Amino acid sequence: MPLREQLKAFLKTPWFRVIYVVLLGIFVGWMFTIFAFGVSVCLALLVISLTMFVVPFWFGERRPRRFFVNGLVIFAIGLVVVAGLRTQIILTAPPIEIESFEGLEPTLTLRNGTVEPFRADPSTVFMFRVVLFSVNNSTASEFEVFVNLTVIDGFAVSGQVFPMAPAPMADPNPYRGTLFTVNASLGGSVYGMAFAAHRPGDNWTFTPAVLAPIAAPVGTLFAFFFLYSVPLLGFAFSFYLFILFLWWYSGRMRRTRAGMADRAHELQKENPRAESGKAGKSAAFTCTNCGVDVTGDASSCPKCGAVFEE
Repeated sequence: MPLREQLKAFLKTPWFRVIYVVLLGIFVGWMFTIFAFGVSVCLALLVISLTMFVVPFWFGERRPRRFFVNGLVIFAIGLVVVAGLRTQIILTAPPIEIESFEGLEPTLTLRNGTVEPFRADPSTVFMFRVVLFSVNNSTASEFEVFVNLTVIDGFAVSGQVFPMAPAPMADPNPYRGTLFTVNASLGGSVYGMAFAAHRPGDNWTFTPAVLAPIAAPVGTLFAFFFLYSVPLLGFAFSFYLFILFLWWYSGRMRRTRAGMADRAHELQKENPRAESGKAGKSAAFTCTNCGVDVTGDASSCPKCGAVFEE
């Protein structure tokens, strides 16, 4: 059998559907990982939803139930791909340094906030460090600096706060920059790290939070990204269902209108008088006096008695 004929025969088998659904799931997971955590999130979700519908439709799928099943499978595969890619990214990313939100507190700034080691087993003692800067000459003892940890275990979220102190041999004047540190032993949870500082009685300055330190095992990280990707990727799936509903509803309305036209044509064949001008201007119309539907051959309204003009 020629290769072209073999290809056509393969396109008609269930295995071809399995292949393109799996590939769609991988594509959705990759695109979600790359684009759905930035400013392009809305565009990414829209493209994901349209792709989930357009590709099977292009390959000849026309059954709404199969579209729904395809969407569920693609959604599940996409979640697995997202969790795997995000876990790989977080395990291979270089250490991150964070600093205060710009313009939050002009007199104080936190810079070079990080943790050492950035990735390690839970039994490791982690050292958190950040440099405090002040626009005025002062002493480090006038300020309070903290590292705030968000502890995530599945859907359970809690917090830990560790006060920080000036490091030995650190510059005591924050005007030139004072290094604050603290050591802490952690468990195997997923952690979010952020720093905060203030002079008692004055405004606070904060840094954004990052996923650090990485003390959780690979399986815990995978489960974390899987669970917390469900709501956002689920939004794309919901939009996909909306597209599917519009396609199904528009097809149903076309079939309904076609059926009504066929029935009207049959009625005209059975009652030719309905086409004459004496029987009325249409096969059926509404009484302008009371609003009731009237047959085309009626000379007066059966409800209010209004007489119709010829």
